[in-house]
Amino acid sequence: MANGAYTVTPSKSGYAFTPTNQSVTVDGAPVSGVNFVAQSVGGSISGTINPAPDGAGTTVILGEVAQTTADSSGNYTLNVSN
Repeated sequence: MANGAYTVTPSKSGYAFTPTNQSVTVDGAPVSGVNFVAQSVGGSISGTINPAPDGAGTTVILGEVAQTTADSSGNYTLNVSN
């Protein structure tokens, strides 16, 4: 990497980073002390219970993490947070 000033920005789908970026100067020597903390931002699990008439109004439970009710078409979405 050429000498100079850079901004380091970590990125990974489904994660937020603290800090969001850091300034780094490269001057021919190894650079250390550039650290980030990654935190999962959660997500969702979706699906359909078939046949739909049997799935309508069904309660869908993911352990003690999330719970929802299927709509009239049997569709559901469980929002999973940290």
